[in-house]
Amino acid sequence: MCIAVHGNRVIVILQSVSVNLTAGRQFATVPSVFITCRIQSGIEYTIYDGHSRMLKLGLKLFIITALSAGLLAVVFSFTNTRIQENKKIALQDSLSTLFESVSFTECVFTNNNTDYPGYWATYESNGNRHNVGVIIKTAPVGYAGPINMLVGIGTNGCIKDIAVLNQNETPGIGAELFSGKNRDKYIGKFSSKTYNDLVTAPVDTISGATITSKAIAAGVMEAYTVYNGIFRENVNSENK
Repeated sequence: MCIAVHGNRVIVILQSVSVNLTAGRQFATVPSVFITCRIQSGIEYTIYDGHSRMLKLGLKLFIITALSAGLLAVVFSFTNTRIQENKKIALQDSLSTLFESVSFTECVFTNNNTDYPGYWATYESNGNRHNVGVIIKTAPVGYAGPINMLVGIGTNGCIKDIAVLNQNETPGIGAELFSGKNRDKYIGKFSSKTYNDLVTAPVDTISGATITSKAIAAGVMEAYTVYNGIFRENVNSENK
């Protein structure tokens, strides 16, 4: 047993039970099942049972954890929706740089047992829909991982343009090929090229970013392999 005096109160601790009595009042036997109460004689006491305190603490932690998890779920749902919407907007912008003033129909092209996500680029005239080209997604491996890119090829077999969706190439070196004037120095040179053009006279790689530039060229040629193997005959027949 332990007795402590605090102001006009006496705290008596018996093993796992603590009884808080107002000084100067009659002592009363307190059943251990109570937490806090006031008896008829006016004696006020509070029992702190060790097990009850642990249960209360555990319940508080559970509530806090549940509320935190719920809040995180709400935040994730909100931000994930915004992220997906932004991705769709960015993708639409990329598609529009390849073919202007057309509609895009998403599809999956298969070549040599490999699936390639892509799009048909079409426009409508006099109630009929006409194909103007295809967009093929490839992911050649660069210096720091895959370079996810879209290659737009017109029905005449010429490259319309290349749009890079995401890449992790070295900033200031390989990554410089994807923006500004540096883009025109390499990626821009593929524009209007045909498959035969690239076979007979490949676009020169960029010194200092050899691996990245070779990966881009490989991605373009891969798209042309899909185009030549599957689409050219279908596209031409639909436009006759």
